[in-house]
Amino acid sequence: LSGVSDQLEELIRLAPAGEADPVIEAIRTRHQRLATELEIPFPTAVEEQLEALNKVSQGAHLLGELPPRHRAQVMASGELMATALGAAFLAQQGLDAGWLDARNCLCTDGEDEDPFRAFLSASCAPGPDGDVQAMLEAREESVLITQGFIARTPTGDTALLGRGGSDTSAAYFAAKLEAEALEI
Repeated sequence: LSGVSDQLEELIRLAPAGEADPVIEAIRTRHQRLATELEIPFPTAVEEQLEALNKVSQGAHLLGELPPRHRAQVMASGELMATALGAAFLAQQGLDAGWLDARNCLCTDGEDEDPFRAFLSASCAPGPDGDVQAMLEAREESVLITQGFIARTPTGDTALLGRGGSDTSAAYFAAKLEAEALEI
């Protein structure tokens, strides 16, 4: 799904003018095509993300802008959709795989006064997290597929971890789980 992030950035650019519908349809087509190629049903999680993109786009058109909070939501959708497809494919192949929303594990440090930093270049507290460890230990799947690059704010909004965010996410997960090793 290389290039979806570029399409999402194009959506962000076009949404305030009410011109994002063709971009959303192109993203839908790419994901549907991949699901067909993988011979898996189109995941509900992907459909939900596409519907959210429509709503955010409509809101941006009404407001004439797309604030950082909603930009983060748009950009996170690429990771959420790709991992939903990946987890569905691995499960169909017989691997005991499940999907995990990284936002349930990674919470940003807090609401920065600068909306750009708070939503588009956030950071999380590093270190062990017993709640995350317990949540993941309770999962029954052997393998969990999750996202890089995304987290949630203390109020539950989506936030991005900025450039290099996928590697940063892996480091946060390793720290929270007190992993013996992290391979990037």
